[in-house]
Amino acid sequence: MQKGFTLMELMVALAIAGILVSSALGLYGMFHREYVHVLAAYDSRSTEYIHTMQKSIRELRGCPDANRL
Repeated sequence: MQKGFTLMELMVALAIAGILVSSALGLYGMFHREYVHVLAAYDSRSTEYIHTMQKSIRELRGCPDANRL
C-alpha cells in the first residue's frame, strides 16, 4: 500500500488555497482603502483643530506672528 496524495488531491487543495488567498487579498485591499480614507479625514480634522488652537493662543498673547509662540 502506497502512502501519499494523488495529483488530483493536490490540485484540489491548491485550488482551494488559491480561492482563499484571493478573497483574503480582496478584503485586505478593501480594508486598506477604508483605512486610508479614515486617516485622511482624521488628519484634516486634526490639522484644522491645531490651527484653531494656534490662532487662539496668538490672540490671547497678542502675538500676530506664529513664530513668536
